[in-house]
Amino acid sequence: MIYDARRDSHDSLDAVSLYASPNFSARYTADSISSTRWEGDYPKCAVCGKSNGLFAVHHEPPRSKGSLLLRTKMGQFVVKPTLLLLCEQCHGDRHDGRLGFRWEWKSDGDRERFLSGRLFADGYSEHDPRFGEHGRLMAARNGSEWEVRQ
Repeated sequence: MIYDARRDSHDSLDAVSLYASPNFSARYTADSISSTRWEGDYPKCAVCGKSNGLFAVHHEPPRSKGSLLLRTKMGQFVVKPTLLLLCEQCHGDRHDGRLGFRWEWKSDGDRERFLSGRLFADGYSEHDPRFGEHGRLMAARNGSEWEVRQ
């Protein structure tokens, strides 16, 4: 996915914003979008909090969408999809369309600092935990919505 802030390409802001989230109990182990692993000794689902059973590292947006190329006046920044550790049930619900995610900015100014590349120019790395100071990842299922937390 390419977002070109220089040309005001706001057609996919919701999808682009998902790349601004910190990762949740998972990380990339190499430059490859496929090289991931969950973190910690005791897995816990980022959505429901379940701490036993089978777990999967999920890409949001899905891995098939690829990395984001954020083109700005401050330079170009490549950001891989956000990673979440999900239990088998939540992972299945996401792929079946029963569970959804969206990034909610705290302010329009925070969104613009991301889209303009200012946060990256100020030293943020992709999925930097500090992104949580600028917004939050929301999950929705069965008409309910809640914040995803570590």
